Amino acid sequence: MKKFTDSIVKAHDFGDEFDVPFEKEKILTFEEFERKEIDSRNQNQKFLEDLKKKNDDKNISDAVKKSNLELYNIASESLKSRNSIDIKKMYEDYVKYTMERNNYNPENERKNIVKELDSLFVLKQYKTELTNQLLEKNLNSLLGSSQYFPIPVSKHENEGEIYEMVPNDVLAFEMENNFAAGRYSILYKINGENLVPISEFPENDKNFDKKLSKYVKSSWRFEPRSVPEIKKLKAGEYFIVTSLYSEEDAACCPSMLIEYKTKNFKTFTPLRISTDPENNKWINIK
Repeated sequence: MKKFTDSIVKAHDFGDEFDVPFEKEKILTFEEFERKEIDSRNQNQKFLEDLKKKNDDKNISDAVKKSNLELYNIASESLKSRNSIDIKKMYEDYVKYTMERNNYNPENERKNIVKELDSLFVLKQYKTELTNQLLEKNLNSLLGSSQYFPIPVSKHENEGEIYEMVPNDVLAFEMENNFAAGRYSILYKINGENLVPISEFPENDKNFDKKLSKYVKSSWRFEPRSVPEIKKLKAGEYFIVTSLYSEEDAACCPSMLIEYKTKNFKTFTPLRISTDPENNKWINIK
């Protein structure tokens, strides 16, 4: 289980915003930082004084005066709070934060998340606020965040459904994506003690597309939520059955089924297609 988790964390992208190289921020000297902070406080003080002068103008309405007074009170409290903080303390916090950002390492962040989850799960703390915060970092990028590693969710509370789709060969991690009650799987080829991510869908195989286009005239697509059936043939090839969607099909409701085979999960050969699954009618693809 530990090996499985480590493989997932290593295999999955940690989010573009973390992996894109960025220029390290120059750390200001205390003198530079102090000068900037004093200038900022002076500017804020001048803003308050100008706002007070505007409110003394007899030509403005009572409504504007009231709005200005509320803004003045808020800004005044904010400046008073800021002025009360020692600049040396502010500088120490600034240096600490900047150094942490400059030394950020995605791989270390992955390890830290798993380490924190390990410490929580050992204590059977599956539903704490911290646990949820760590697991929620996995939200799919299409739904507003980045996918770090699979959220363990299945019919069993707090667990993911892990099983060998092909015994000793293909491992499946099946889960819910919390979107339209969807359920999908991520597949891994068992390579010794390592797990190699594979895709069961021939989405980038032009020869496959060319053959299939003779039998499906409209646009089609595969959906990650369509968990396939995979069997290994005696010749070493993998036989796959899964849903195929027309352009008009909703994500929940595919109108077709397709069978195909592959040796390496990179190139695929279409075998049969059913445009009428309810009546189990199939067409051989030549």
